[in-house]
Amino acid sequence: MTYFEPVRCLYTAWFRDRCASPEDEDFEWPACFVVVSSTEDGAKTWGDHLAHSFSQRRGVVEFLGSAIEPAPDNCSDLVVVKDGCEVSDAEIGW
Repeated sequence: MTYFEPVRCLYTAWFRDRCASPEDEDFEWPACFVVVSSTEDGAKTWGDHLAHSFSQRRGVVEFLGSAIEPAPDNCSDLVVVKDGCEVSDAEIGW
C-alpha cells in the first residue's frame, strides 16, 4: 500500500458582487483559504466546489475563477479546510 503525504494548498477564489457598483471596492474581491488534500488537483476541485456553493447560496455573487498554489509558511492565519469536508460560510469568512 502506498501512502501519500497530504499537500497544503493556498486556494484563492475571485468573486463579483453583481449588486455593487463597478467603482465600489467590493465589486470584485478574492477569498483565500488553505485546502489540505492528497493532490493539488484535489485541493482545487474541493475549493471550487465550496466557492460555487457559496456563489449559488448568495445569488448575487458571481464566481469568476480560482487559482491554487503550494501554501506558504506564512499563511497560518488562514482557515484550513480538509478535502471533502463541508464548512460554513462563517468558518471560511467569505
